[in-house]
Amino acid sequence: MTACINTLSAQRSITQDEQDQQKLLDSVVVSSQAIPVESEGEKCIEIVQDLLKNELRVSLNKTDIIAPYRPFNSLQSENQANCSNLQQQQQEITLLQDDNRNLRASRDQLQHDLNGLREENIRLKSDEAIKKQEEALSKMTACINTLSAQRSVTQDEQDQQKLLDSVVVSSQAIPVESEGEKCIEIVQDLLKSELQVTLNKTDIIAPYRVGKTNPTGQNQRKIRLKLASQSTKSHLVQTAASQRKGIYINECLTRKRQHLLYHLRQIRQQNPDAIHQCFVRDGVIKVRKTSTGKHFDDVSALIETIDNKFTFIIPTETWLKEDTTQLFNMPNYSAIHNCRQIQRGGGTALYYHHELTCHHELKPFNSLQSENQANCSNLQQQQQEITLLQEDNRNLRASRDQLQHDLNGLREENIRLKSDEAIKKQEEALSKMTACINTLSAHVPSPRMNKISKSSLTL
Repeated sequence: MTACINTLSAQRSITQDEQDQQKLLDSVVVSSQAIPVESEGEKCIEIVQDLLKNELRVSLNKTDIIAPYRPFNSLQSENQANCSNLQQQQQEITLLQDDNRNLRASRDQLQHDLNGLREENIRLKSDEAIKKQEEALSKMTACINTLSAQRSVTQDEQDQQKLLDSVVVSSQAIPVESEGEKCIEIVQDLLKSELQVTLNKTDIIAPYRVGKTNPTGQNQRKIRLKLASQSTKSHLVQTAASQRKGIYINECLTRKRQHLLYHLRQIRQQNPDAIHQCFVRDGVIKVRKTSTGKHFDDVSALIETIDNKFTFIIPTETWLKEDTTQLFNMPNYSAIHNCRQIQRGGGTALYYHHELTCHHELKPFNSLQSENQANCSNLQQQQQEITLLQEDNRNLRASRDQLQHDLNGLREENIRLKSDEAIKKQEEALSKMTACINTLSAHVPSPRMNKISKSSLTL
């Protein structure tokens, strides 16, 4: 910018003079004592023709002479030119002053930012701060790994909670689907005629048809509905299962649990000796096996063939003793056994996936009820811990990303602003520009007015 100002200052007068001279290339000034005294209404073109013919014997047509006129005196012309140059210089000075103020403000802001970043850099370079950040990142990484193993299970449990009061009704007695039908009345009539169960309309919420439609024939699809209470749902399911009158009422499951139930039933058909029964109760898939010791290896091998691995496997009535539990281990699972001590039979176990971490404390029990209460309490506590860990994980992840982003930005900015050479160059440029402005301000010409006694004519 300084070099540009110096070049323009050296060339400004020459450039302006050349432009003015280009406009005057075809113009001349005629002066002579033979020129008549100026009078009102005179015709300058005829005066020029007569003067050239008498004095120089040169004849010019009127088309050869363009706009002759009596000019002002030379000092007035010079004054106008000086005024024009003065205005241009004043504009340039104003622009340079604005640039000077902007550059000073930018320099002050950069200096302020530089000081702040230097302090921030010193603080960030502290070994203690870096050590704390590394520890926080390490803990967060461990938390993320733990939550990654539990994420799908937690989401599936949340989805299943929304389906606890929902059932699917299927039967040959369901009428063919028709336009404008009222599913709530169909369900009421079906339950009353087949199961002798009477439900009010307030007990049935939003029933509708589910399943694939048959484009070539009549559709007799199932009906899915939500019940007003879980007790009503349990009563309907148990009544339909006990009476067995051709009407089936099944609990609604998530896609993952439907897939697991399908595979378990396929396994039961192929190996009836390994799995005695599999059923659903309150959204939980329960498997009733045969004797633990007799078919344990078969059950373990079947679990390995299932694509969707179980997170927890809780067998009951294990009939094991403390000295025999080590003989019943499953690949990729850790086990917690609680054996009955006072008499034969009983016993429970908890097999959990090896990616999970479980802290437990077993106490002797005297009844199956106390055993179930302990297991339920442990599961609830673990669910609460998972929820808290998820919240902590989200907060830690956001905090880590923000810290990393801020750290990278400050490091780059600090490296750039630490360059003393860039600051020195900027100060030199500002100094040169200030000197140029002062020089231009001191050499602005003042207009002067002089009289000319000599008359002239320009054409």
